[in-house]
Amino acid sequence: MDSKTIVSAPHVTINNHSDTRNDTDIAVFYNLFVDPQAKELEIARVKRLVKEQLILKQSWHKVYVNSIGLKVDCMFDNISDATLLKHFPEGSEIITLRSIYDYFQKYPTRKAIYLHSKGSYHPEPENEVLRQFLTRGALSEAAANANPSQCNVVSSRFSPTPHPHTPGNMWLAHCNYIKDLIPPNEFTGRMAHVENITQTSHVDFYVGSGRYAAEHWIHSHPSVKPCDLYTDATYQWGYEGLTGTSGANEGDFELKAAPRLPWSATETGFMGEFGKHLKHRLAEYKFPYGILPDSSWWGWKLWREEFRVLFNDTIPSINDESIQFVTMENQKL
Repeated sequence: MDSKTIVSAPHVTINNHSDTRNDTDIAVFYNLFVDPQAKELEIARVKRLVKEQLILKQSWHKVYVNSIGLKVDCMFDNISDATLLKHFPEGSEIITLRSIYDYFQKYPTRKAIYLHSKGSYHPEPENEVLRQFLTRGALSEAAANANPSQCNVVSSRFSPTPHPHTPGNMWLAHCNYIKDLIPPNEFTGRMAHVENITQTSHVDFYVGSGRYAAEHWIHSHPSVKPCDLYTDATYQWGYEGLTGTSGANEGDFELKAAPRLPWSATETGFMGEFGKHLKHRLAEYKFPYGILPDSSWWGWKLWREEFRVLFNDTIPSINDESIQFVTMENQKL
């Protein structure tokens, strides 16, 4: 398989993409990890995993792969429209997130999908279910047809807690949104300082820092317009309630802008203090991006109870004046 790449360590980008693809195609960036110590049976399992995911792709999906760990020949030979970008002996999904970020800088009017081989290293049943659930949503026709003015990131499930993220980190996004994000390889370092800006102790999982920064990255900007697809409220985030998603397909999907679920459905005992409060979410936006959300931000609806307290037990309309008041309160942090 020929590579069409420009190598610029530590990431790669697509060269001459416009020569072979058109604006109606959707690029699928696939992060493949194979354990460097994997034996024949394990390699065969990963091959089946990859085929199971990519058999769901549509004719307009064009796949670009970064391979990490053990280099396996013929992994994508029976998958049409798949191009190997580069193999890395070691690395993380930040490599492929950087590839998709670079693609968005070059093609700001397009959209792209991020997938990865979840469960290739840890083959637990819950990883199998989550991988299938997320892949169906990201490759769905509903995601492909979403209006970017209403939904600039689409996934099977968006969760606002304990930090804004798609559990398992597979999604479709529009380039005109992602081009404004901090590069993913820099974002991890920015999130490492979140404890300093919020004056709170934290666990990485609660905040979206450390190894969870890659999962938090796509929803980290205040201009994000997240939408999700899964209609059943039983599954929210993590692994609890996940078994109910087994077998979910497009018949169980209906595109809806966040927040799909009320605060009472998303708050759990697994959350730290940081994920509970509007002031912390605003502080995080202000630190890496230097801006605060406008009146269209999804979070104003979710944290209406904090509006209630700030406005003497009366829920105000969500407008620029009320937002200005809340952000002034936030300056006191």
